[in-house]
This record gives sequence, structure tokens and C-alpha cells, in this order.
Amino acid sequence: MRYFLSTLVCVAWALWFGGLITLFLVVTQLSKIFVDRRDIFGQAGSGVFIMFERYQLIVGALALISAFALRLASPSVIRTAFFALLFLAAMGAVASPLWITPKIEALRLAGETANPLFKKLHGVSMMVYSADAFILFIAGTLLPATIQTEDDSTGTVHE
Repeated sequence: MRYFLSTLVCVAWALWFGGLITLFLVVTQLSKIFVDRRDIFGQAGSGVFIMFERYQLIVGALALISAFALRLASPSVIRTAFFALLFLAAMGAVASPLWITPKIEALRLAGETANPLFKKLHGVSMMVYSADAFILFIAGTLLPATIQTEDDSTGTVHE
């Protein structure tokens, strides 16, 4: 069971973190391609963010549930810290689609991208996504220790 949970934790974390990095790359490239067509960039970028937010909620939930189950199956300080970091990143994953993106999208659709509120919300969104990426990176550094198991009979650590 621990092997299955460890595998699930690894896959879910990798999909979440990798998806977030891909989001940064795609949006950066779109802004370069459509530098003179901000309207098209806004439509494309909006669609990418909305799709990613749904994806992130799914893989984030999978990561949290599997990390929690692994922590219950085999408690350790590292597994608790790993879960706590995923939980913190999940707060950003939930905040964006609930509070930030709907306001940004409403302003974009109203043609108010020059509005100071739009710029402020865009900055907040960038901070949330950047913080999530940093938190997930730190969680990734704990991943090898998180999935490491200890043989109960010998005390030998297995990787």
C-alpha cells in the first residue's frame, strides 16, 4: 500500500508542479507571439488559465489525498511537512478560481484591462502562482525522503 501511495504522491506532485511550470512557459510565449494583439492574448491567456485552474484542482486534490493517506499509513515528520506544503499550495489553487480569476475575467470581458484594479488583481494572481510554484518546488525537495520507507523488522531504510 505504501508503494502505491508513494507512486501516486510522486505522479500527482509532478503533474501539479510540471503543469504550473508549463503554464508559465505557455503564457510567456503567448505574450511574445501576440505582443501587438493584446485582445487575442487576453482571450488565449484567459482560456489557458481557466483550464489550468480546473486541472490544478484535480491534481492538487489527488496530491493532497495521497500525501495524507501516505502520512496516515506511515507517519513521519517529513511526510507531515510534505503534506503541509501541499496544503499551503492548495490554498493558492483554491483562491485563484474562487476570488481572483472571476474578477480579472469580468474586467477583461468589460474591456477594462487598463483599469488599476485589473492590474492589481493581475499582480496578486502572479504572486499566488509564483508562491505556489515555489512551495511546490520546496515540497519536491522533500519528495525523496517522503516516499522513502523503513523496514519495520530491521530498521533498514529502503529507497
